[in-house]
Amino acid sequence: MRRALGPGTELLIDSGIRRGVDIVKAVALGAQAAAIARPVLFGAAIGGDQGALCAIDILLDEAKRAMTLCGTPSVDAIRAGDVIASSRPVAFET
Repeated sequence: MRRALGPGTELLIDSGIRRGVDIVKAVALGAQAAAIARPVLFGAAIGGDQGALCAIDILLDEAKRAMTLCGTPSVDAIRAGDVIASSRPVAFET
């Protein structure tokens, strides 16, 4: 999407964010933001306000861990080379 839109358009990802690493991947591939509604709603459903805050904390911890593993010191330093993009589906054996 980033290549199609060009650098001057804001790109927000609003689907598929379930873990902190998904946020890092979205930013690495050109997004300025990633919507995290579903994990937060799940947290709220289980624990109300505190559950929603806990879900956000978990996502932040996971994103920080993913950045550390990529050797990325800040969100601004995340680059496309930090992730591997594949156009082919991943097959899982059962």
